Amino acid sequence: MDTQNRYIVIGATRTGINLIKKLHALDFPALLIDSKKCPEREINNIYHQVDSLDDAVVLDGKCYFVTFDEDSANIKVCLALNKLHNDIAIYTTLAQESLGDKIALCLPNFHYINPAKKSALKFIKATLDDLDYKKVKKFKWARMIIKVDALIKKAILFICAIMSTSTLFFHFYDGLAWIDSFYFTVTMMATVGFGDYSLKDHSDVSKLVGSFIMLLSITGTAIIFALVSDSIIRKRKELSIGISRYKGHGHIIVVGGGSVGFNIVKQLTVMKEKTVVLDKTLDGKYSQQIVDLGVPHLVGNAEDEANLYRAGLGRCKAIICATHDDLVNLEVCLNAKIARPDLRVVVRMYDQNLATNLNESIAIHSLSMSFIAADEFIKILLAE
Repeated sequence: MDTQNRYIVIGATRTGINLIKKLHALDFPALLIDSKKCPEREINNIYHQVDSLDDAVVLDGKCYFVTFDEDSANIKVCLALNKLHNDIAIYTTLAQESLGDKIALCLPNFHYINPAKKSALKFIKATLDDLDYKKVKKFKWARMIIKVDALIKKAILFICAIMSTSTLFFHFYDGLAWIDSFYFTVTMMATVGFGDYSLKDHSDVSKLVGSFIMLLSITGTAIIFALVSDSIIRKRKELSIGISRYKGHGHIIVVGGGSVGFNIVKQLTVMKEKTVVLDKTLDGKYSQQIVDLGVPHLVGNAEDEANLYRAGLGRCKAIICATHDDLVNLEVCLNAKIARPDLRVVVRMYDQNLATNLNESIAIHSLSMSFIAADEFIKILLAE
């Protein structure tokens, strides 16, 4: 197989497939190579399957594009290519810019792009272009639901059940008035015992029931205190890097604190835009860097509408969904659109077809990372 005058794309990922299609459309002699079966029928004539990536490395090409999703795989293949073809340009994608810069210093023919950084500007452009926040219709607040930990709910119900049972028992069995039965139950469960009521002259059954109630109430109270303490500690841990609720307005909500979300936030900060980040993890790779930028950081699952309200959904001017999961992004942007039909929503999608359908069907601005990366490679190629 003669590949000497061809542009070789190694890696049948979404980026690789989009790139080979664009090269083919521009009449560039290109070939897509990977060790798996051809992923799409329409690229079958420009796809070559090899037994291993080592077989792809030894092919002589005019230029190489390495388009795997993981930095480690890209670097491994690029180094192997450079060993055999140190005078031919090698291009790849890397999320870790510092690592890419250091490799580029050592290998003159090595070039890389950071898809997250390149796409950040496109997300911001799609968010802010022709956006007039003042013309957005006034948001009608939905009924807010305060959520309580399920275990705390059960413990409280347990205490209430004991209190109700005790009140009923002392009213019907010992003949106390309703208010006296309730008062006696509370003083007994709280173990304060004011002396105005006691079980000293009551029957053995009443004394046994009273003792049982006191033991159960002490246990239940201890459980409630333990659960509340755990909840407070957990909240304090969340607040150590974030906030519980954002009270500003006219801001942009960025869902997802990964590499794409971080680069978007970084660019928005430079542009003096008010930004709030909503992410479900406390220990993300970029969480501390986001906090260092002075950007409010909320911890919570964005698929839960209550967390979107915490981030100021009713007062924001736009929302960008940039997690690594297409379905999560889709659900979040649909929730936002249902709550505020006029809100500008921009979403990250890996699947270009899904992105196109969202743009056309629901008026949600969708951008495909692989499509953007392929475009950047084409720009570099045309420029050179």
